[in-house]
Amino acid sequence: TAASELVSLLSAIGKVSGVSEALLGATVLAWGNSVGDFVSNTVVAREGNPNMAIAACFAGPMMNLLVGTSFGLMLHIAEHGPVSGYVMPNELILLGGALMFTLAYACVAIPFVHRWKITRK
Repeated sequence: TAASELVSLLSAIGKVSGVSEALLGATVLAWGNSVGDFVSNTVVAREGNPNMAIAACFAGPMMNLLVGTSFGLMLHIAEHGPVSGYVMPNELILLGGALMFTLAYACVAIPFVHRWKITRK
């Protein structure tokens, strides 16, 4: 399929340029995966439902992360047993920390600093 070819192409580019696959997956592939969400959330907001669009910005990726990761892990454990010996790359730890900081800031800044209002200013 086109998606597997794109992943193979980016993996080859990463090996040639020396960029780790974890960093490529967390940036380039994630951006490409988010285009559909961006378009649909923009359409929802322009049709007069900005609260629904903002909720979808957080709920969609959260559901993908929680359900997708847990389901994939559950299938792996059912087939191969417990996961052992996996060492998480430093890039993923850094990106995970940045994601947590950004989400925590959004949870604090929007309600308290901006008084639950998101304006165009």
